[in-house]
Amino acid sequence: MNRKKSLFSQGLGLFGVSLFGVFFAAIIVFSLGLLWQGRTSQMVVQTAALLSFCMVVYHSAWAMGEEEGRLSRLEKRPVRSHRGVPVGLVAAVPYFASGLILILSKAGAIPDVAFLYKLFTPQHVFFINWVMPSGYAANASWGAVALVIGFHLCLPVTAWLGYLLGTKEILLLYRLVFRSPKR
Repeated sequence: MNRKKSLFSQGLGLFGVSLFGVFFAAIIVFSLGLLWQGRTSQMVVQTAALLSFCMVVYHSAWAMGEEEGRLSRLEKRPVRSHRGVPVGLVAAVPYFASGLILILSKAGAIPDVAFLYKLFTPQHVFFINWVMPSGYAANASWGAVALVIGFHLCLPVTAWLGYLLGTKEILLLYRLVFRSPKR
């Protein structure tokens, strides 16, 4: 019985889960971010939104990695501990494709709709505002547009870390919260 899931199905599942992370980030940004206007408070809200997004992705990737590790031990086959990178890249394809909106806006091929891009990526909204202060892609440099699109690399990196630690059955929360009695 072949229990291996395809890369595409795992990536699609991770993308679906990441939409929940976007939803939680939107709740944080639109409930707290609009009330706090200072730069420091925006950094706090941005960090909380990004962490909520990453925690949802991390948890799902960890579960995938844990299943991979368990099945590998049962079937006595090598563990694909770095599979989280391609799974995360497949999950990030729609996010990178949405970056075409910014590229086309910068090139002048479509009207500047950077506000729509920010609306659909609340986990990075304040980062985007800091990189593109005018709020328009047409006024930003090409480097700023590339940096804004590059923010989506947090999904593959988080998926890689979660998958890797899942294959080794390392619970990061327990390592951070609980201390060894020998310390």
